[in-house]
Amino acid sequence: MKQSLFIGRKLGSRTKNWLKDNAVDFEEHPLIQIELVQPESLKMNFVKDTGRQFVITSQWAAKWLSENFTKLEYTNNDSVLCISEKQEKILRTFTNQIFVSEKQNAASLVQLVFQKNTNETVVFLRGNKSLDIVPSNLKLKGVKIEELKVYRNLPQKIKTDKFF
Repeated sequence: MKQSLFIGRKLGSRTKNWLKDNAVDFEEHPLIQIELVQPESLKMNFVKDTGRQFVITSQWAAKWLSENFTKLEYTNNDSVLCISEKQEKILRTFTNQIFVSEKQNAASLVQLVFQKNTNETVVFLRGNKSLDIVPSNLKLKGVKIEELKVYRNLPQKIKTDKFF
């Protein structure tokens, strides 16, 4: 009997080729579609001279920021703090003021924000279903934080013609 897999995301070409080479029947269906959105207001309460820290926990937020940094009037006083090298690579398209957390998790990112913050406004770019860990921990420590919803997770209905 031939092996079958149902995969809940898009696959890279190397993975697809490996599955085909090993006679694995598969279907790939993203379970969630991501849609970048414009926040209701891009006007934030901050003093540009002191700078802002943009906090990123997903590559979608990084993509949104790389496409919209001019709308936010991003300056050399601003910086971006993120979790992964993938996010850093996206962000390098417009700035070198990027700091990556030691570990790829929210706790490590929060620690990085505390280390780097010098009374700057923290702007957390998030999705509509983002975990609350980063903003809630920052607020508990008295850090001023602005949250902008910049993408939406849209669940997808899956139709398959095979039994998995």
